[in-house]
Amino acid sequence: MASVEYAARAPEGLVSELKLSVGKAVEIRDTVLAFSAGLKGVVAIADRTGMPLCLQVTDGDGLIGATFPSVLGKLKKVVDAHKSNRVQRETMAARGIRPLSSTGELLTDLDDGVAVFADKERQEFVGAVAYSGGLDDQGERMCIDAIEMAGLFTDIPPKVEEASS
Repeated sequence: MASVEYAARAPEGLVSELKLSVGKAVEIRDTVLAFSAGLKGVVAIADRTGMPLCLQVTDGDGLIGATFPSVLGKLKKVVDAHKSNRVQRETMAARGIRPLSSTGELLTDLDDGVAVFADKERQEFVGAVAYSGGLDDQGERMCIDAIEMAGLFTDIPPKVEEASS
């Protein structure tokens, strides 16, 4: 309650009224879990400040099957940039930049982390959803679908299906 009271007293423009609620985070988590049934993985959801709202580990039996550092790293990168991991990776590639860690190693966790926006114009960043586990872009796709089913938006363009000839 204290943070709600503080937000009400904060000067106009200092604190946005738009935020990802725990209830909405749980809704997104439950949708990702439904999509990932039987897969080993971790889904994590954070608000716009990086505060974790939800974290669920599953391997089909509810036992630990993936690493926490990976999924939390994906969330942090999205929260820091207010951009989905794929958008960050594509932006760097377009500029000829290779994503390297502080030790010079190629970053491999620039995927499956998705930015969440409250508006279609993608101006009001409200949080991030990340999945670690699955194959290829499976985690990213599950996160995107869950976000959209919750009535929110991402910065990843819709997947264009190739027209069959």
